[in-house]
Amino acid sequence: MVRTASAAEASQLLHQMRDQVLEPDHVAVGSAVAACVAGGEWEEAVKLLSEVELWKLPAKSVGPVAYNAAIGACGYAHSAESALQLLERMDRQKIPRTTRTFGAAIGACGRGHAWPAALRLLEEMRDSRWPEVPGADAVAHAGTISACAKAVAWRHALVLIRTAEEWLHEPMSPAAYTVAIAACDRAGLWEQALAVFADMQQQQAEIGTTALNALLSACGRSSEWQQAVEAWNSPMFDNLADRVSSGLLIRALERAGQWSLALETFRELGAMRVELGTAAFNAAISSCALGRRWQFTLELLQQMPSVRVPMTRSTRNAALRAFDGPELIPAAAGALRLLRAGLGAAQTEEWHRQTLPRHLELTEHALDQAASQLELRLTNPEGVNEASAASASQGDKDFAERAERAPAEAQALPLELLSSIGPDLASATIGSLRRELRAVTAASLGAADADVFVHLVGSRLYG
Repeated sequence: MVRTASAAEASQLLHQMRDQVLEPDHVAVGSAVAACVAGGEWEEAVKLLSEVELWKLPAKSVGPVAYNAAIGACGYAHSAESALQLLERMDRQKIPRTTRTFGAAIGACGRGHAWPAALRLLEEMRDSRWPEVPGADAVAHAGTISACAKAVAWRHALVLIRTAEEWLHEPMSPAAYTVAIAACDRAGLWEQALAVFADMQQQQAEIGTTALNALLSACGRSSEWQQAVEAWNSPMFDNLADRVSSGLLIRALERAGQWSLALETFRELGAMRVELGTAAFNAAISSCALGRRWQFTLELLQQMPSVRVPMTRSTRNAALRAFDGPELIPAAAGALRLLRAGLGAAQTEEWHRQTLPRHLELTEHALDQAASQLELRLTNPEGVNEASAASASQGDKDFAERAERAPAEAQALPLELLSSIGPDLASATIGSLRRELRAVTAASLGAADADVFVHLVGSRLYG
């Protein structure tokens, strides 16, 4: 009955047993605590154990099961301190620790960024002074390596990987190798990442997509693009690559300045039907900026909506870097128009499938900022600081007044329209500019009622 009860019901049943002079046993206590944990109420689980301690029950009536569950719950709440306090309370009551106790505590230390405590617990397991603990197992080693990796304590992670076989009677888990490679990646240690990967191969551990991505990321972060390409082309990675892998590979080439090879690789992967996500497109667009291939930038921006790849703020930043002169103002205006297809992408299923962070969402305000900075950069290279000030102000909306959306054939009109309207725009109102622009556009297109989208930036209109 207790196992299927809610946290409140489980606690109530346990208290009823106490009130009726029925001494709760380790099954009742463990089930009550497990019910709290299952309901996501880790603090209630700790509180319940505190109450049980006041009842002065024999150690065998409480047992390690309840504490193991509570310690694990502390881990999911990222509270390493609470988990370690529960360990001390177990010791005071002479409740024996088990292998699961150590595993739960080490996991809690990892989630709570308390890697030194995780190392101490692993050493205690290795001492074998606990009757119920025959030694440090693979789970404990993997948990400690993960704790070190999350804290970028890569030296300790590498030492544990190299010395684990001295203590284990079973193979190290592939996840332990993967998190060690990830620790090297975050520390910028591509050579050590390759060494751990070599150990992984030597121990014949199963290599998965996550390990491949960690290795590609480590090589790319250090601009070791040859190593990234070599890893990608390795036969062992056949059928392992995903959209994250392709993005990391192209990013590695772009980061190393190999923009031509990055674009060539992007095309090849697309032809091979390798999935290309937002990261791959952004890296390819950034490569276009490096190589001043603004035409291909426009092609990629047109392609992204058609293949349902979400645009982000990084897409915007990379795309607009490709335009570096006043003569490219019409093309840059076209890029701004194409970027509008990325509005609202955070609400799409694909955004969530790629687990893109919400703060990268492309918004109208972000496009307004881009338009103001672009105008200053293209027409006044010395006004970069002015652009930054405009971006930080609350008046960005004054720089971007919208009328209706522009048809594709109107993309090349802005400069002609400017010359038709005249240079003195400061004295005109937004409404009058909109009406005049609409009339001139209609005449230029030969349409009776032209739909126009307008960015008003400084003293210029971008359609």
